[in-house]
Order: sequence, then structure tokens, then C-alpha cells
Amino acid sequence: VGSEMCIRDSFHSDHAIVRLGNIVAASRVVFQALLEPGDTVLSFNLRKKDHVTGLSYKFENYGIEPGSQEIDWGAVRAQAERVRPRLIIFSPVSYPRIPNYAKLAEIAHAVGAYLWVDIGQSVGLIAAGLLPSPVAHADVMTFPTNDSLHGPDGAVVLCKEKLAGKLDASVENTGHVALHMNHLAALGIALHEAASETFKAYG
Repeated sequence: VGSEMCIRDSFHSDHAIVRLGNIVAASRVVFQALLEPGDTVLSFNLRKKDHVTGLSYKFENYGIEPGSQEIDWGAVRAQAERVRPRLIIFSPVSYPRIPNYAKLAEIAHAVGAYLWVDIGQSVGLIAAGLLPSPVAHADVMTFPTNDSLHGPDGAVVLCKEKLAGKLDASVENTGHVALHMNHLAALGIALHEAASETFKAYG
């Protein structure tokens, strides 16, 4: 409970799940909480498709425009209106720009989709306040704790209060119920360090 409160305070999130062993487990929890078999997923560079082995969803791809090397949000909106996804995923790996999270949330909610943002590559910079956080716009946000956050092996799921029950049930239904106190203690230390001036300077 203490670690969940610490995560919520650090990222200003409604709800946090901290007991997941890795980002693959976290991703599968999110998929099974939000989707039914056969649902369509619109995913940036087909991210997370490799995490759904044995699950049955239809993936559609969106990405950057080759000429501008940026995302054409108008084109993403048109694609979302055409394929009607239940879930839109944005995971900005190798995308060295500040994403327009508000625009992406607007697109997702206009077509009745959830927005899931994975910040694994930039969570340390977000925790240090050096990059904007998507938590105000995303329905779900995930990140590994051992990447740029410099914490222990594990992963975190953050979500809006309205989805907390679905995600908690998915955690229990997929067997991720154990609490590893050594990991949680290490995560608490990593979050404390991420809030320091030293970590900000490093970032």
C-alpha cells in the first residue's frame, strides 16, 4: 500500500498497481482488463503486439510520416474513425519529440477507445519533471521500473479511477497477486532518488 501511494504521489495518478514482475505481465493485465477477443487495437509501430501471445486481438498500425518524421494527428484521427479501435496504444520508443498526449486522448475518446501510453523509455525523465507526463490524458499508463527509473525488476500500471476495478480484477485473474517486499522497498528508494536534484541533473 505504501508503494502504491508513493507511485500515485510521484505521478499524480488516481490508481497504481505495483506488484507486476515485468512489463510483459503488465501489458497482458491491461489487455485482458480492457478488451474482449477480436477487439481492434490501433498501436504506434504495432507496439505491444509481441505481448499478446495466445490472446486474440486485431492490430492496426500507425506511425510517423516519412517526410516530416512527425505524427500526422489528422491522419491518425481518420484511421481511428475508419478502424474503430477499442484501444489506442502509444509507446514513444525512438520518437525524440514531445508527444501531443491531449490530442491523442481526444482522438481515442472520440471513437470510444481507451488510451494506453507506455513510457518505459522516458519514465526517469518524467519522474524527474523533465518531460511532460501523459497521466492526465491517458486512461492507462505503464512502465518498467528497472529501465530509466533505475529501480528493481518489475513494472507499474497507472490508471484512471474508473478503470481501477477492471485492472485490479485482471491482476487477480491472471495470478499476479504476490507482494515482494524487497522489490517494493527498492522501488521506494528509486522513486525517492528520482525526485532528487542529482537525478534531475543526470536526466
